[in-house]
Amino acid sequence: MLKAKGEYGFTYRLHWCGLPPLPARLAMVTDTRAGLGSDKKSRLFVLDIAGETIKALPPDAKLALVASADHGKIANAVVQPNPVTSGLRASFEIDPDGAKSVELRAQVMNDAMPVSEVWLYRWTS
Repeated sequence: MLKAKGEYGFTYRLHWCGLPPLPARLAMVTDTRAGLGSDKKSRLFVLDIAGETIKALPPDAKLALVASADHGKIANAVVQPNPVTSGLRASFEIDPDGAKSVELRAQVMNDAMPVSEVWLYRWTS
């Protein structure tokens, strides 16, 4: 157990690279796009997701995009196959409700099991 005001040394390794050094267990978000939403005050986010986890899904998988924000309201969360990438395309809109910045979080789920990594994004006006 670590004691208060003690000095402790740790050894660790960081990897800075385009792809993780180990195989990904979950599908990865490969692209993020943002633009105007269905009205002029909302923003539309579109995520492309790819990985072996998606290819292993059964045809009757019940996929859902679970998206949340610390401010504002999420609407129109959709996840669908993307035949061009053999992956998924997920999208949602956020109405920031006047907030200057919003912390966004999204993940594709199959029932209660994660299919994709957690996508995190800070939107600022």
